[in-house]
Amino acid sequence: MMRTLRESADKTGYDAAERLQCSQAKISRMETGDVGVKLAELEALLGYYLATDEQRTRALTVWKESRHKSSWSRFADALTERFRAYAELESDAALIQRVDISLVPGFFQTENYALALHKAAPHFPSQINIDRAIEARKKRQRRLDDDDPPKVHAIIDEAVLHRLVGGPEIMVEQLQHLHDLSRRRNITIQVLPFGAGAYATLGGPFIMLVFADPEDPTAVYREHLGGGSWVEDPAEVDQYTRTFDDLRKAALSAKESANLIREVAADLDPR
Repeated sequence: MMRTLRESADKTGYDAAERLQCSQAKISRMETGDVGVKLAELEALLGYYLATDEQRTRALTVWKESRHKSSWSRFADALTERFRAYAELESDAALIQRVDISLVPGFFQTENYALALHKAAPHFPSQINIDRAIEARKKRQRRLDDDDPPKVHAIIDEAVLHRLVGGPEIMVEQLQHLHDLSRRRNITIQVLPFGAGAYATLGGPFIMLVFADPEDPTAVYREHLGGGSWVEDPAEVDQYTRTFDDLRKAALSAKESANLIREVAADLDPR
């Protein structure tokens, strides 16, 4: 509907992006329903498009309905309800900070690596549609190619590089992809080496979502087998923030990490 209103008003995606001070990619994703729209953004666009009272009423009705049915609801056969809620928030985050101790982050996984993971754990979550799960992962990864992509800072344990998910060939492909991603300006990848010893989050990975609007508090999501859970207590959120900063200091630099990723891939590559 919003695309129809924009075109009827003889406005381009660029015009709308200028009005909201955002990227054209975000306007496109708003119009396709791939990202949520804040009420203030909707009101601004309706005014900019000179929407009639009837059009405004209809748009607001659709907006209210969409709040109860996210763009991720169509992946009910592939993602748990809690992870769909996470994916919705992730799509709005300006900065994604995460710590992974055993696997390559989903944002960075190749299709072959992801398939190997699903085949290794066919019962978690139960009744999962693997093809749909891969499709959902690709939908998340497309944000990295937006005109205005989020910043991603990932800290991964060195064990992630050595765990042969799917075998040497798949791991070489995955590590090379990880190395390529590390060269992007919006992505920082640091490896926490074995030599760093024990650290606070050996018990499990976690993700912090930071939003552009200072009124939106940082969200922390803890991942575990078959699902995940949110950290609600502000004091506990602060603990995760300080823990991430500690791990950032203990990890190899981004350049050293990229070199290590390349070295491990070279050692695995039989050619």
